[in-house]
Amino acid sequence: MTKVALLPAHEPELYGEAAINRIDHALAGEAEHAARSKFDLPAGHDAAQPPAPGSSLMHVVIKGVIVQPSDSADRDFLKPYAILQRPLPLAALPPLETLSSMQRQLREEFPWAANALEAVFGQLRARRQFGSVHLAFTPLLLCGPPGTGKTRLARRLGEVFRLQTLVLKLGGAIDAMSILGTNRGWSTGQPSPLLRPLLKGTASALIILDELDKPANGTKNSPPIESALLGLLELEDARCWLDGYLQTECDLSGMLYIATCNQTTWMPGALKSRFRMVDVRAPTLPELRSVAPFVAKDIEAEWGLASGALQGVPFEHLLPPRMTSLRQLRRAMQSAVARWLDAPGQHIRH
Repeated sequence: MTKVALLPAHEPELYGEAAINRIDHALAGEAEHAARSKFDLPAGHDAAQPPAPGSSLMHVVIKGVIVQPSDSADRDFLKPYAILQRPLPLAALPPLETLSSMQRQLREEFPWAANALEAVFGQLRARRQFGSVHLAFTPLLLCGPPGTGKTRLARRLGEVFRLQTLVLKLGGAIDAMSILGTNRGWSTGQPSPLLRPLLKGTASALIILDELDKPANGTKNSPPIESALLGLLELEDARCWLDGYLQTECDLSGMLYIATCNQTTWMPGALKSRFRMVDVRAPTLPELRSVAPFVAKDIEAEWGLASGALQGVPFEHLLPPRMTSLRQLRRAMQSAVARWLDAPGQHIRH
């Protein structure tokens, strides 16, 4: 994310309650979004079931030793990361019928992104038919105009697969530290944020690289963002990825990546080659009107409303005659609620 936590909560005292709380706070935005997942999972969906210990779906992220710092506060901060030295479950690949049901549901929400959905689900169906049991797909790059719902689509994929999800906003990011973390010795030292979702007790997570085409150039003291991503997106390199703060190698081969961008003109060729690129076109007006019920659910979640609280709003009569993006639709629906409440005779009981 993406984001519903699937696994039983681990005892906080084993890993340092204060440190767990700090990590939970960092992931609070993703967790809240996940808790409002709108996907009705069909019977038989098994992606949420933790595999039995010793199965092929168990994975150790850190096989070596985490070098312990001399400062006791720093040692307490590192306690949650000890879980990564234990076998953790990879996300399971759902059955074929569940994959088809998921794709149909998401196509209703994103009718203009059918090609992007097929890029993901077509690959997953092939993997499943050939006997693969864990969830994995080639890193995906969604390229299209602003307001086409690329980030929302990536989030929803995380939700339907019940993955811990981390969104990295790369627009304007200066250097690779936003991905790599910071080495020890700096006052701002910390492990890579990529490891945060795994502290929930899973070896799989979805990383959304938002606005991949907009990071700033690296500084003289730090490499550019694309150099950090090259190793993560190559499977063999991801298996022995070094975290500078933990001072040990991490096997991040269970991670999944979806990136978004508006254009790839200035994107380095080496970085583009790591992704399967899919164009996401702008939605038509009929398509935007058809997804209004799903956007209403997003607004309910954003406003902290009960599910279905906006069902009585006649959006079909309140939306403007011209819209060209999902962002415009969302703003129009928020304005429509205010206009409808201001109309004579309208009253909502609290």
